[in-house]
This record gives sequence, C-alpha cells and structure tokens, in this order.
Amino acid sequence: MTVDKCDFCIEHAGTGKPDPVCVQACMAEARIFGDLDEMKKLVAERKGDVYLAKEDTGPRVFYLPAVTA
Repeated sequence: MTVDKCDFCIEHAGTGKPDPVCVQACMAEARIFGDLDEMKKLVAERKGDVYLAKEDTGPRVFYLPAVTA
C-alpha cells in the first residue's frame, strides 16, 4: 500500500460526477468542493481561515468554522 497525493479524483472527470469521492461519501458534509472564487467568497462570508497564508504558497484548502443549528 502506498500513499498518494490527492488528485481530486481526476479519473471521475467527465463522468457526470462533479465532486471527488471523499466529498460524495462524507455524511457530515464536512467537505466542500467547487470553483475557487466561490470557495473564497464562502470563506469570507463564514469567516474561515487558511493555514500559513502569510507564507504566500497560494493555498487552495480552506477551513470553515462549524455551522451551528
């Protein structure tokens, strides 16, 4: 068994399944996948965070606070 870097399930591209398998399978809806500009808007609206943003690495993984009912 080997560990590979996530490729966002590139093998599903063009199959009508827009989200990676991990997003589809997460029953808690803890993962969101989509257009980068839309994700940045969501992060700003919900006051999310980006780890090590000051390092200027161009991160594409954002962390949102939990939604309370």
